[in-house]
Amino acid sequence: MGPTHPTVGIGKRKEWRRLPRTNPEPKAGVSAPGLMTIMKRVLADFNSLDSAPVDLVKLAALGSWQEAQLPPLQQGERMTLYDFDGLEVKATVNHDEQGWWLAAPDGATWRDTLPQASPLPSLPSAPPVGGVEVTR
Repeated sequence: MGPTHPTVGIGKRKEWRRLPRTNPEPKAGVSAPGLMTIMKRVLADFNSLDSAPVDLVKLAALGSWQEAQLPPLQQGERMTLYDFDGLEVKATVNHDEQGWWLAAPDGATWRDTLPQASPLPSLPSAPPVGGVEVTR
């Protein structure tokens, strides 16, 4: 609903009329130019990538207690999957014929959000081959 604006009435009584919307909000699921949406974040077990079907993260079985822990999901929705070790990835959610919510990670979006507690040591430069340094 749009904002209200007072109009002049008879006597001391004011009447209110509704102003028309000049910039209506988009309906749920409809994107509008320049509209920023918040992507859902879902805790995931990335170890499930190795079990069949391979390369898909298994989120929950339909109707299970795990599904009740998930936010409402829609087929084809984009979301961010994360784990407690700091890994996160963007993924598209779907469900299969066996009744599982599955997420297909976008391999180009993997990132580690936690800094390394102890960074890996740098490797010393390799010694010259055969004890002879080659220069050009």
